[in-house]
Amino acid sequence: MNDKKYFNWLIGTTIILTIVPLIFYMCNFGSWTFSSNKSDWGTFGDYIGGLLNPLIGLLTLAVTVFIAVSFNQYEKRRDEQSKNEADVKSYLELYQYFVGPEFREKRHVAWNVVRRAIENPEYADFVAKENFVCRYTDRMTRTLVFNKFKDIYKKEKFSDKQLFLNRESEDRHKLDAVVNFFQLLAVKDVPKDNHKVCDFYYDSWRPVLCWYAKLLEVGYLKFPENSQYNNQPNLRATIEMLDKKYYQTKTKDSLTVDTISEHPILKWYASKQSDE
Repeated sequence: MNDKKYFNWLIGTTIILTIVPLIFYMCNFGSWTFSSNKSDWGTFGDYIGGLLNPLIGLLTLAVTVFIAVSFNQYEKRRDEQSKNEADVKSYLELYQYFVGPEFREKRHVAWNVVRRAIENPEYADFVAKENFVCRYTDRMTRTLVFNKFKDIYKKEKFSDKQLFLNRESEDRHKLDAVVNFFQLLAVKDVPKDNHKVCDFYYDSWRPVLCWYAKLLEVGYLKFPENSQYNNQPNLRATIEMLDKKYYQTKTKDSLTVDTISEHPILKWYASKQSDE
């Protein structure tokens, strides 16, 4: 029952409870003419007061409950609307950050890191290893890192070791920043219907995330001490949450480190995308 119907019901009930006792009284104890006897009016007053006062009390309680319930429903609607507006605003801000120049540059760099790692399995192992405690317990010297991977940048020839190490480290951090963004996106509530106008290119990034998730899992298991000092990688759970919100194909890709290079999206990027 909505508020208007409930209010009309209260008015109707009040009128009926007021008129019916009068009709019963007049039909049983009086006539349809007004009495000039004070005792008749006193008796009538006692009758009306004794009958209607409890009913009026109940109606007063019902009105009070009606007002409280109506106000509570209004507050809920207002709070829900405010929350929806805040969710939409924060969601759109997240999208604006995603398409902004700063993060667009990070996405570009992240694709290049993935491409290099796909082309160079030894570098892929290094990328995974740098995420865990094994980067300290079985650390590759910086000189060895330079000698092994200095040629992964096809358009740039690094002769300065420190310059290369700084650049390579910064690029990996940008890949992690992109992954962290999607982990944030996974737990972010999707405002109703707004996901239809906010395209985070998840179907394009999904193979990268799947590949990276598998790479981290393999790297984590290679060294037993990781389980003692590091949390187990949880990117796989992130992908599952993102799939429910943004991935609508009937068949999920079965992507592993070994098969990722055959994915059409990554094959295109591996062959077309160049370093800047």
